[in-house]
Amino acid sequence: MTDEALRALLQRFYALQGERVETYRLFEEGHRAYLSSAPHYDFPRYRQLVHEVTAAFSGISREVLQLQGRLRGELGRPDLAQHLTRLQEREQEKLQLTAQLQLARQRAQDEPSVDTHQQEVRELKHRSVSTPWSPPFGAGSPLHTLPFPPAGLEGAQMVPSKELLFGALRIVWRCRAAALPSASPG
Repeated sequence: MTDEALRALLQRFYALQGERVETYRLFEEGHRAYLSSAPHYDFPRYRQLVHEVTAAFSGISREVLQLQGRLRGELGRPDLAQHLTRLQEREQEKLQLTAQLQLARQRAQDEPSVDTHQQEVRELKHRSVSTPWSPPFGAGSPLHTLPFPPAGLEGAQMVPSKELLFGALRIVWRCRAAALPSASPG
């Protein structure tokens, strides 16, 4: 195992996490635009956003799995690979919770007088905030001994792939446009 190979792998991992963060941001923004199109929701556009977000998360997960394989194999760091495994599991939980929260928000918006919908949103938000999504990087963790951010990434911004951004932004803009009132003369 070379320190340089491990450093490069971790830099890629941190970049992938940056892509995940940006994907979640776009997903939330698209969902807000979708909700603002009520009462005649533009579901086909939202479904397309969900499709693109799912594809982005799937691609990120596949690449993280490849990094896990390299950590277990050629780099001889099964301890770090195990941390990535736990992270993948937590990311899956987070995505499921995000989807549940988005559905709950729509129900609460559609039926604001139903207290159970408002309560469900509060509970899901609480679970989302109180759940530790990242693997333990504290003292005692093998990742704790590694530089954070990795050397060469100090002050760097993690940038998702252009294809991901442009595809998701296109969908967000379409959802926003659909939510705007018609400009036709009345």
